[in-house]
Amino acid sequence: MPHHLPAPLRNPLRVALVGVLALILGFTGVPAAQAADYSWTVQKLSVAGSSTGISGSRVVGYSDNGGWYYDLANPSAGVRVLPGPSAIAQSHAAAVDGRWAVGSTDTNELGSEPAAWDLSSPSLTHVRLAGPAGSRAWPKTVSGNRAAGYTNDEATVWDLTSGRATSLHTAVGARAGDSSEITDMEGSVVVGTIWRASGLGTFAYDLDARRLLFQDDSLDVYFATMMISNGWILRQISDDPAPGRPDLLRNLATGATIDPATFLPPGKEAYETAMAGGKVIVRIAEDDATFTYDPASGVRDNWNLATAGD
Repeated sequence: MPHHLPAPLRNPLRVALVGVLALILGFTGVPAAQAADYSWTVQKLSVAGSSTGISGSRVVGYSDNGGWYYDLANPSAGVRVLPGPSAIAQSHAAAVDGRWAVGSTDTNELGSEPAAWDLSSPSLTHVRLAGPAGSRAWPKTVSGNRAAGYTNDEATVWDLTSGRATSLHTAVGARAGDSSEITDMEGSVVVGTIWRASGLGTFAYDLDARRLLFQDDSLDVYFATMMISNGWILRQISDDPAPGRPDLLRNLATGATIDPATFLPPGKEAYETAMAGGKVIVRIAEDDATFTYDPASGVRDNWNLATAGD
């Protein structure tokens, strides 16, 4: 059975490093000291809830009061609530890219309705996305005018301009009885996982070319998360519900692979990983230290390895 957890629980490193991500992704235009202040503000917001996505200066997440949106470049606007379809429907933001934030709104204790919000509109217009009534639907990622995630255990892509949903369950290699979901996307490429009776599989699929770019059904682990940035895919695996370690770093265009063991500090083990701006972000378990690795250049940036060594 798939382990569909809310986005922030699936990748808690994004919560811990949301301020760092703002700097890695090249958010400039303000003095360094001011940018650091913004980063700290977002980290404080995460204490009450969860920061689940960042794009440029835009950050989204959700707390006990529902989904929220915060613009690092416009702190005077404060934290803004993402509206639901009704006064009692609570929103949950999962990801943001450009003008769009995506996530879901609660319909009842059994289901959720996929949703998007137009951040370019003064009222943060709520957009209903297609999904069966009473379904479990969760757009987990967004790129351009498309969002992706799952609906009732099937990998799904939504067109944000029309709200139309398309199942990719069979296209990504899943069969009847399997469960599939998309965990990340970049441009036209989506990546995700398939739960089979025989074990766990992972994939990368090009929406425009309509073809699989990568597929691996050899995993014998409890859980895996696929990520993509600048054409590199990163797979994080775990044998229990806790965050896990990277076991695959692959360039989709060239097929080149990098063994994650080669960029970890000697004698250290990764506790959890994320990707942003083409870089792998790694948290070291023993020292609670964090560093980035650029697969294109092979450079490891010892950003916060004061205790972890180099």
